[in-house]
Amino acid sequence: MSGRPSLFAELRRRNVIRAALLYIGSVWALAQGIAALGPAFDMPGWGTRWFVIAGVIGFPFWVAFAWFYEFTPDGLKRESEIGGGKTVIGQASLFAEV
Repeated sequence: MSGRPSLFAELRRRNVIRAALLYIGSVWALAQGIAALGPAFDMPGWGTRWFVIAGVIGFPFWVAFAWFYEFTPDGLKRESEIGGGKTVIGQASLFAEV
């Protein structure tokens, strides 16, 4: 086995899986809200469908953004500019160990 981490390990390290699940959950919750409140505002039936399609189109962009950028205590930074424990998730796990 080579010294390179697997794709799944790299996705976990960069928090891509967490970002993808957050995106899917948010789009689903907003679509449910739009579907429930749409008739009260006389929104056409295609409004919810349009929102879900826009969410599906935006998903790859969200995943790519999560791959290349990381939220740090100093703000949003490219993944290549930060060290191993400098991320917000990395610092939270350090506090949990103490």
